[in-house]
Amino acid sequence: MSNDVEIEIKIKINEEKFNELKKFFNSNATFVKEVEQKDEYFTSKFEDFTKEKYPYKWLSIRERGEKKILNYKHFYPEKEEIHLYCDEYEVNIDDIDRMKKIFNELNIISFALIHKNRNIYMYKNDKYEIALDKVENLGYFIEIEVKKIELDIEEERKLLDDEAKKLNLNLDDVDQRGYPFYFIRNQD
Repeated sequence: MSNDVEIEIKIKINEEKFNELKKFFNSNATFVKEVEQKDEYFTSKFEDFTKEKYPYKWLSIRERGEKKILNYKHFYPEKEEIHLYCDEYEVNIDDIDRMKKIFNELNIISFALIHKNRNIYMYKNDKYEIALDKVENLGYFIEIEVKKIELDIEEERKLLDDEAKKLNLNLDDVDQRGYPFYFIRNQD
């Protein structure tokens, strides 16, 4: 399985569930770290990713402390409401301002800035990375990502869904769009 494949789910939760899960993972998982993260999302004036009914491409510059990353995600299946997985490509960048100048020259514009506080845990013998997010102006979320992909995508996704159910998470609340979509929706 390619290292560029990402299998994860993100679920919006309330503050009470967030605190309950934080307590659970503090006792039943390995705490990795708490971090402040900033993600700025971009789209092309010529191919506006945000105009799709079900956006399936995201381009962002991510700030992770001193580390700056250019990130691109392409979700599959395309143009569908429910995505099974995505291809994810990342490259470190040294100078965000110069990257933004290049984007400007290519008519790539910023449309969303997401700030979040993230608590990261490794769970089930490091099979899953758990992220508990408090996202500015959007609320609370849990993200569960498969870190050890040992089966095919469909089987891993089923196991991931089963794990979410064991945590009493409602799969009807799975976020298929991502934080930038919430940001866009809140602007309307």
